[in-house]
Amino acid sequence: MEFPDLGKHCSEKSCKQLDFLPLKCDVCKQDFCKDHFTCAAHKCPFAFKKIFMYRCSKEGCKKKEMLQVTCDQCRGNFCIQHRHPLDHSCKHGSRPISVAGCSARRASESKPSGAFSTLSSSWLAQRFRSKVKR
Repeated sequence: MEFPDLGKHCSEKSCKQLDFLPLKCDVCKQDFCKDHFTCAAHKCPFAFKKIFMYRCSKEGCKKKEMLQVTCDQCRGNFCIQHRHPLDHSCKHGSRPISVAGCSARRASESKPSGAFSTLSSSWLAQRFRSKVKR
């Protein structure tokens, strides 16, 4: 007994093999056998139109990326290799900030003011002394 509706023929003109587990091309949405399902194997006409769109803004770099990688400081678009401010010589602000500089800056911003810190430390010392006396 035959199953005429089972499986699909490969959409490649030179193949037309009956495949019971056909693979669909993500770009052109046609069914192909295991030998022709990649865009390169069936010469997909739509494959390379939308892939790499974002060009690196670093002078001399000609790389393109699929996703946009934007610098938070200068708002330029860069490839993966030049995405960090130090890698593309970011000129936004007075000078590029290193990783250590960012950490030190965050730490200085999160410290409480002098009056508050002495008040909180003396309050903590009093609480500790009262617990020890009991």
